Amino acid sequence: MAITAVLPEVNLPGVDLVSCAACHALALFLLPNGDFACPDGHAITPDDLHLFEPGDTWAITPVGALAIVTDPAAAYGRLCEARDGIENPDDSELADPHGAYREAVDALCSARALGLLLPAGAELIGQGR
Repeated sequence: MAITAVLPEVNLPGVDLVSCAACHALALFLLPNGDFACPDGHAITPDDLHLFEPGDTWAITPVGALAIVTDPAAAYGRLCEARDGIENPDDSELADPHGAYREAVDALCSARALGLLLPAGAELIGQGR
């Protein structure tokens, strides 16, 4: 299988492609064996994917590129915190709870677009309220 794309576009908020540590400018793509490689052939395994910031995880884009995305559990936690800040502005430590809410929704939508699931027990907005 030949890999021809170098830097595919990802039009999802908060989603960043993982570039090859050796090439720096080339994206990593999923291989049939479950590993990842850049077009120049530098490969890594899923066990190598532990260098993310807290609250981030990895996903595969529709074109097979490896990407970093906000973990849906972290995004849902931020969404709940922002919703509480909107409902109780005097008790909130958030400077802009509405902006934080939009960012959390964007992160959740991006994660879902990449096939990641909401955390178990996540209450959707409007349910039970």
